[in-house]
Amino acid sequence: MTKIIGTLGPKSCSVEVIEACLKVGMSVARFDFSWGSDEYHKTTLENLKKAVKNTKKLCAVMLDTVGPTLQVFNKSEKPIDLEADATVIITPDTLKEASSEILPINYADIAKAVKLGDTIIVG
Repeated sequence: MTKIIGTLGPKSCSVEVIEACLKVGMSVARFDFSWGSDEYHKTTLENLKKAVKNTKKLCAVMLDTVGPTLQVFNKSEKPIDLEADATVIITPDTLKEASSEILPINYADIAKAVKLGDTIIVG
């Protein structure tokens, strides 16, 4: 059986819009947890429940969660300023002090997980 997945976002989180999506065949409601507050997602889920009740259409819920994140260790209270196109060493040695030149992280196998030329987003 074919499933139609609809992502519920700011323009598609009202009961009325969700009802319309259900009526045209949405069978899975996707929640994108990479953004939005807990309150926003709770409200959207409540709206989905109301829309399901009103339309008598079943709908699965899919949670799209943020993947693993790495933490920088040994930071001072001051922010670390990184410059565009600068070289930064990312190291699993958490005893090193974090700076704009070196970022000690909580992932011992970083060297096995990336290869030369890979992009690492720091944010």
